[in-house]
Amino acid sequence: MAGLPRVVAPMITPYNQHLEVDYDSAKRLAKRITTKGVGVLLAGTTGEMPLLTVSEKVSLLREVAGVVGWDSLITGVGGPNPFAVLGEAKTLSGEGARYLLIPPPYYYSPPQYGIEAFYKWLAGNINSGILVYNIPSHTGTLISVSTLEKLSSVDKIVGVKATVDSVSYQARLIRKLKTRAPGFTVYSGSDELLLFNLSSGGDGGITAGANLTPRLHSRLVEAYEKGDYSRAVELHRLLLDIPWILEPARSLQGGIKTILVEEGVIDTSEVRPPLPPEDEESRREVVRRWRESGLESYF
Repeated sequence: MAGLPRVVAPMITPYNQHLEVDYDSAKRLAKRITTKGVGVLLAGTTGEMPLLTVSEKVSLLREVAGVVGWDSLITGVGGPNPFAVLGEAKTLSGEGARYLLIPPPYYYSPPQYGIEAFYKWLAGNINSGILVYNIPSHTGTLISVSTLEKLSSVDKIVGVKATVDSVSYQARLIRKLKTRAPGFTVYSGSDELLLFNLSSGGDGGITAGANLTPRLHSRLVEAYEKGDYSRAVELHRLLLDIPWILEPARSLQGGIKTILVEEGVIDTSEVRPPLPPEDEESRREVVRRWRESGLESYF
C-alpha cells in the first residue's frame, strides 16, 4: 500500500464566520482523527477542494503536517485545466506532500486514452505519489477498469480512490488491479463500502464518516484484520447509520461540520458558496439523529 493508511478521513475544511480557513480548528481536528488510527485527506471533495486557493492549500498542508506529520497525509488537487492542476501539484509536491489525490480534468470530458495520457503526464512531472480519483458524479467521466489497469504500472501512480456507487464495478476493479499490481492501493469512497472493499481484497477506504467516528472505522479494520468477522460486520452495521444521520443536511460538508461544532471540535459550520449554508431545521435534525444513533460513543 505504499505506506498509506487503511482508512483515511477526507477532512472537512473549517472556516471562521468570515469564511476564512480556520487553521487552528483544522489542526485540532486532524490530530483527533490521526490519534484514532485514521489518516487525513486535506482538500478533497468533503474538504471543498475547488473552493480553496493554492495558497490556502499550502498553508493547510504546512499547518496540519506540523501537527500530525507527513505519513498520515494525502492532499487533493483538481480542476478543469490540466496545466493549472500540474502547477498546483508541483507546488504542493515542493512543499513536501507525499501523496496527491487527483481527479481527471472536467468540463471537457476526456476519452479514456486522454485520461491515461493525463495521468502519465502528471507522473512524469511531479515527485509526489499520485492516487487517481475516480468520482464520475463530480467529473462527469467514469474511469474504466482497463484504463486503471494500465495506470497501475506507471511509476509514481500508487493507487485509486473509487467513489463509484456500484458494487460490481468495485469488485471488478479490485480483482483486476490486485491481480495485475498487488501493491497498487485500491480505496473505496464511501462508508457503506469499507467492509466490502476489505473483504474483496481491497485496501480500505477514504470515507467522509471518518471525520466523525474515526475510532469506529479503525476498530472495524482491526477486527477484520484479526479475523473477527462477526465483530467487523457488527461495526459495519453501525457505519450504515452515517448516511441516515447526514441525510437532512443541506450539504455533506455542512452536516459533518454541524456535528463537529456540536462536539466542540470546530467553531462554525460555515461552508463556501455555492454550497448552501445549514439552516436551523437541518442543524437540529442532524444533531438529533446523531444523538439517537449512539455513534457519539465512537467519536
